[in-house]
Amino acid sequence: MTKHLYRALVFVTALACAGFSAPLMADAGQFKLDMILAKRGDPDAQYYVANAYEEGRGTSEDMGKAFEWYRKAAEQQHGAAQYKLGVMYENGMGVEEDLKQAMEWYKQAAENGSTLAKERLNNAAFARSEAVMKRRIAAMKEERRQQEQAEKQRRAEEQKRKQAQAEARARQTALREQKAAQQKRLVAASSKPAASQQVNIPDLADLVLTNKWQQNSRPADFLPSASTNCLRASDAEVVCFSAEKQRIINGMRVTYTTKATLTDFSADGSFQVRYNYNAVKLDRADKNGLQADPHGLKLEKGWQEPRLAARCRTSDRINLYCQRGNVKLHYRR
Repeated sequence: MTKHLYRALVFVTALACAGFSAPLMADAGQFKLDMILAKRGDPDAQYYVANAYEEGRGTSEDMGKAFEWYRKAAEQQHGAAQYKLGVMYENGMGVEEDLKQAMEWYKQAAENGSTLAKERLNNAAFARSEAVMKRRIAAMKEERRQQEQAEKQRRAEEQKRKQAQAEARARQTALREQKAAQQKRLVAASSKPAASQQVNIPDLADLVLTNKWQQNSRPADFLPSASTNCLRASDAEVVCFSAEKQRIINGMRVTYTTKATLTDFSADGSFQVRYNYNAVKLDRADKNGLQADPHGLKLEKGWQEPRLAARCRTSDRINLYCQRGNVKLHYRR
């Protein structure tokens, strides 16, 4: 019998003499024997010592010492000890919690045949996959929420843009209507002289015929001017013919003459003009000129039909105001 075993038996006998029960005596004696073998490096004994410290069997409970002896056995590839070491790392028993270390010891224990370790790893893998799935689902929900929010904002901005466009169109329409109404008032005012503008010109035909009328320093086409000769065909009619003149319209140089008839001379200063243009020649010009001639001259060779008409009026014997449709023309003698 070795010295250590002898001491263990003596220890058990002493416990019996001290009145300890048989189970407690057995636990204490077993712990003593296991400790002897554990210190010699027996991994099974080391596992039993660690378990005794964990449960307080045959000795006082001490999780720190339990961890130390489990680790010694685990380092000798003891599968059960490796599993227990994983549990202690996972739950922070006798050591600071470390899930990474716990998984490492579970893996080693599983490789050494521990079914408990394999179940633990499977459960951990399931938990990780479930957590990953939950995170993915949460990410998908968040992405969908952001997309819905973006779509809602886009619709709101589109509605706001359409509303702004509608308001702008309404303002433009109102402005056009306002300008049209103002133009209408101006036309009405120009066609009906005020009382202060009412005149009595019994010699209106002579007044028109005996002066040279011009518009912006250009001789008039259908009135007596430096380039248009007129004569009295009767007491109520004056006929005019112009010399060849040129005007550039939309990039074309038009060479033309004009024939006009002036009638309906009234003492209120108004008379009627009817005239035709005869386009003698059309040539390309080196500039655009007018887009459209306000007097009615067209890019059409020969006598142009239909005849054009204008109503002219003077109130001061110096200025003539003629209107052709919406076009107003101002002449001075």
